Amino acid sequence: MFYGIYLPVFLPYLAITILGLLNLYVLDNNLFIYQAVFFVLSLIIFFVVSAIPINVHKKYSYPLYVINIVLLLLVFIMGEITRGSTRWINLGVVNIQPSEFIKVTLILTISNLLSYKTKKIISIQNFLYATLIFLPAFALVFFQPDLGTSLVLIAVFGVLIFYSGVRVSYVLLILLLFSIASGPVWNSLRGYQQDRIISFINPSLDPLGTGYNAIQAQIAIGSGKLTGKGLGSGTQARLGFLPENTTDFAFAAFAEEWGAIGSSILMLLYFIILYSILNLFTKVKDYFSRYVVLGVVIVFFVHISINIGMNIGIMPVTGIPLPFFSYGGSSFLALSIMLGLVNSVAKDKQLI
Repeated sequence: MFYGIYLPVFLPYLAITILGLLNLYVLDNNLFIYQAVFFVLSLIIFFVVSAIPINVHKKYSYPLYVINIVLLLLVFIMGEITRGSTRWINLGVVNIQPSEFIKVTLILTISNLLSYKTKKIISIQNFLYATLIFLPAFALVFFQPDLGTSLVLIAVFGVLIFYSGVRVSYVLLILLLFSIASGPVWNSLRGYQQDRIISFINPSLDPLGTGYNAIQAQIAIGSGKLTGKGLGSGTQARLGFLPENTTDFAFAAFAEEWGAIGSSILMLLYFIILYSILNLFTKVKDYFSRYVVLGVVIVFFVHISINIGMNIGIMPVTGIPLPFFSYGGSSFLALSIMLGLVNSVAKDKQLI
């Protein structure tokens, strides 16, 4: 035990953050300062969340979810429009993105609901209740529109429901509903979102338009070769060829300067976080804690796999940030809260 910190998760968290700050420092000094401030705030929040017993998190999961839903509604009333999406609420000093925090509250709320099951297979009532919790959060995020976060919410809901012991008939019902909704959902997507999916299938169809970002990211990663061009020497990112080099494509900017070796180290750190959380999952016995830990690992896995995947051209560009590496205060805070929940579970079960 080291002051109640689950080191297998905390140390990689710090290491990734340091690498992310170095990456930001050479790309944009102003963003570096903002991210450093958010890191300090996130670190404080991590320790606060860690210090709160996991049962207290369970007790207040529903009120927190309701507050988060209200904030998502306020986005449509007083949110700021950026690049065709309405996701941020301006608080004067800082903007917050409620859709990042709904990942946390959805995990807590559904975990709370499912933790009361008494049989191996979830009851139809709990299945419907869980679906009713999921749908408002999903709908409010999807119509901002925020396709990336919508995918994360679907993954969290799907895995938690599946793990709870869902009947095959329920799964078939969900698949049927998604099949029926697929047409209207596609038509409801903004034009740029449809273009992103089409360009993912074949970026060369529009190399100077929708496929440009993905192509430039692959060029940046390839130009880094084995050892990279050196810190601050990346031409694709620094000369403006690589768009969104501090957010969506921060990994590509890093790979250009640090090469395959540096990229492999970064991915190894993420693997350690995922493995350590899963290892904790296997040691926890009570349902609520298991669901929470599983939900957190799913969020991190989806974020990491999709972000790196879109950087190397095997995933569509969805705007999902790379945890603790891409610039973004709300994402940093929300993901730190999740690690705080993991640490709280580890402390509660006396595993650290």
